[in-house]
Amino acid sequence: MDGVGQNPAEPDRSFGKTRHLRLNADFQAVYKKGRRVSAPSLTLVWLRQESPGPARLGLSVSRKVGKAHDRNRLKRRLREIFRLEAGILAPGHDLVLVAKPGTPLPSYQALQLEVLSLLKRAGFSPGRP
Repeated sequence: MDGVGQNPAEPDRSFGKTRHLRLNADFQAVYKKGRRVSAPSLTLVWLRQESPGPARLGLSVSRKVGKAHDRNRLKRRLREIFRLEAGILAPGHDLVLVAKPGTPLPSYQALQLEVLSLLKRAGFSPGRP
């Protein structure tokens, strides 16, 4: 995006490719070396990046979670929550949200509360580097 129509006083809330965790090696590093906290339907695993950049998000939603449309809806909701709340995340972290199988698809509001609770328990909060 070229920034047309954006207010320069507002933080950049886009969710471009630089904010996605994509490589299998990156996911494996987070799983192997990262710390984790769990909630009823999600687990958050995070790791400080070796070379600091923007906070990146990876999603892991297996087929055991539900049908394709349910998994896609869950991923869209999680990406949107991350996009809106990325301002509280200190740059230089890779995060993976893992959906737990067997739990019903929560509403957007319930999911948002769960993600914010996980982020708080992980030590990510406004004003904290």
